[in-house]
Amino acid sequence: MVVHDYLIHASKNSVISVNGQEVVIKESGLDPSAINMLERELKILKELNTITPESSFPKVQSEVREGDKLKIMMSRIGTHDLNDIMHDISPNNFFIFSLKMFNEIFIIHDSGFVHRDIKPGNFMFNYSGNNGIERYSGIIDFGLSLPINKKQEGALGGTKEYSHPSQMSKKFKTERAHPGQDWFAFGRTLAHVLVGGSSLSFKSSIDSGDILIKLNEILPSQALTLSQEYLHNLILYSINVDAESIEGLVKLERLANLVRDELKIGDNKFLTPCGNFQCYSNFIPKRHDILIIVDSTESMSSEIIDIKENLKEVSKEVGVLQQLVILRIHIGHAICFYEVELLALASKWRQHLHRSFVLARRDNSHALIF
Repeated sequence: MVVHDYLIHASKNSVISVNGQEVVIKESGLDPSAINMLERELKILKELNTITPESSFPKVQSEVREGDKLKIMMSRIGTHDLNDIMHDISPNNFFIFSLKMFNEIFIIHDSGFVHRDIKPGNFMFNYSGNNGIERYSGIIDFGLSLPINKKQEGALGGTKEYSHPSQMSKKFKTERAHPGQDWFAFGRTLAHVLVGGSSLSFKSSIDSGDILIKLNEILPSQALTLSQEYLHNLILYSINVDAESIEGLVKLERLANLVRDELKIGDNKFLTPCGNFQCYSNFIPKRHDILIIVDSTESMSSEIIDIKENLKEVSKEVGVLQQLVILRIHIGHAICFYEVELLALASKWRQHLHRSFVLARRDNSHALIF
């Protein structure tokens, strides 16, 4: 039996695939800084695997170096990220999953590191179409991680809607990695789950200030315990402009520690969010079954033939596609086709990516790429 590698992610920083043995292969991308990010991830994952061998972080199995390229083989964590399953989370299990994610961030900090890229896309879950969310699985992507208190020069970056400003701009390059950066991003991640919707609607609600109004409507007005009250404060403070300062990092860490201290003494009862939970759910991004990104260089003509044949087989199994259309388009756009629904995406793509990618994704399984 031939075991295929299925591509699940491609960007300027990394190319990630998974094989039939549930091993994730992560390679450095085309960006000059990509190798440094993957080297950091490798080093920190190895240390975490040693310090906390029972934790759910990816386990490094091997590494391959070829010239200026690095490839890491590691265990696969989960099937879907929080972005994928956000709107399957209910008010009843919101705090259950929140505390699991909360505790795992503390494992990273207790091991001496700051993750620095906490966001919905880096929290993994096991999900199936029949059972829904089966369990929380772990945190991935340690490419921006640093030891606590290490200067950030050469490791700036993040995701604008979630990451703290102190790690995003060159003017902060001499600042040091701080646990408060993760708590800022975690508070915003929980805020996004509470209001629901897409990343774009989440960003718009922050920019307009509307999100604080919505969060105060969703979070119970009277917390059941001190641990819930402190967690509410962490979420709300992460949206506050004061939290974006260097001084705000200290308060963010203090709020997280207060939650932890109360949880340690058994103060873990939480009231569920109120009726306005995921009020932006009208802006849910549609899941795609087929995402086609094709360049205009005709560099992969033979591969396109194979892609068509493979996707025909997938369409039979999924029972959605009756006919497959592949367009050759200019770099910088993506086209999403289903037989039952046609969706055009205006997604910007990096100009230096000159190869073609096709993603066939099933709602109840992991991504398949040919």
